[in-house]
Amino acid sequence: MKSWLVDLGNEDFEKRDAASTQLKRIAGLVEPELRAELRNNPAPEAKKRLEELLSRSSFSPDLQRNFVTCVPWQSWSNLAQRRPRSLLRKLAEGTPKANLTRSAQLALQRLKAFGK
Repeated sequence: MKSWLVDLGNEDFEKRDAASTQLKRIAGLVEPELRAELRNNPAPEAKKRLEELLSRSSFSPDLQRNFVTCVPWQSWSNLAQRRPRSLLRKLAEGTPKANLTRSAQLALQRLKAFGK
C-alpha cells in the first residue's frame, strides 16, 4: 500500500492511475492511512487524488467496507451464533480506526451488553 501512496504523485500518469485504482478498492479499509498521508503535505497531484479517494470512501456502497453496518447488529444474534461472532471477531482485529473494524467492535460490544 505504501508504494501506491508514493505513486499517487509519480510523474508517470499510468503509475498514478494504477495507484489510484488499487487504493480505490481498499479506501474504506485504509481511510486513516489516507488521511495521515494527506496531512504529510503531498505533491499537488497526490493531494488531489487523496482527497478524491477520501471523498469516495465516505459515501461508497462498497459491501466489504459497509458489511457490518449494513446488517443491523440485532440480526447477528438471529444467525447461527458461532459463525457471525467468529467473523465479527476477525473483522474487529482489522486496521485500527477503519470503519469496518470500528463497526465490528461496536457490534461485538452490543452483543456482549445484551448477553447474546
